[in-house]
Amino acid sequence: MRWCLASASSTGTSHIASGVECQDSSVYSIIGSIHGDAKSLLLVVSDGAGSASQSSRGSRLVCTSIVECVEYWASKSVTPDLSGLLLHSAGHARQVLRKTANAESRSISDFAATCLCLLITEDSLAALQVGDGLIIVENSSGSLGPVFWPRRYEYANTTTFLTSKNWFQDLQYLQWTGHPKSFFLCSDGIQSISAYSQSMSVVPSFIDAFKTVLAGESPGYSDQASQRIMSFLDSDNVNSRTDDDKTIIVGIKRQ
Repeated sequence: MRWCLASASSTGTSHIASGVECQDSSVYSIIGSIHGDAKSLLLVVSDGAGSASQSSRGSRLVCTSIVECVEYWASKSVTPDLSGLLLHSAGHARQVLRKTANAESRSISDFAATCLCLLITEDSLAALQVGDGLIIVENSSGSLGPVFWPRRYEYANTTTFLTSKNWFQDLQYLQWTGHPKSFFLCSDGIQSISAYSQSMSVVPSFIDAFKTVLAGESPGYSDQASQRIMSFLDSDNVNSRTDDDKTIIVGIKRQ
């Protein structure tokens, strides 16, 4: 894999004040052969609902369950198409949440969490989104933009969770051929800073700053770059603009 990766999750100031742990989770995984590729890269971000009692557990279960399902199918000789694989994995994660809730005599809504997934093979990409947050991809020609835009609702601070009854109707997923140069995933805590909601476009200088953080790094996951991202997320400048939890995963591809 020729990807340089970094990530960080920061607890929002409102959660710190109320003694609540960070409800965001994220994971990356280097997956074995999919469609004959030597290796593929899977990124997942999940944001637990602030109003749900088990939301931090819910977001962690979303991330681990999706990785578990993709890795399982990648180990088989025949795998579904990429977008179908992500769709199946999201359904699997929802089943895990329901089974966990049932085992503890809870409602599945106690584990409410969003779901952002990006799967990159040698020559194809697939993305899936339930709820808010952003998946941003820079293609081979340098064009940068969100794969989806979170669905708009009548009331502010409203979104769909993987645990919602209407999750499948509001789910967005897509597969396309390409060789991306970079990607950026973020939870909604950083969404308003990284993108313009009216034009549904990203702030290029914001994304470029994170690419610069990785510019001197070798392929693989960088702890140093991740610490720099964490320092940014914990800064007064960011906390003055959002009091929510904040998560970022960023990657650039070495030629």
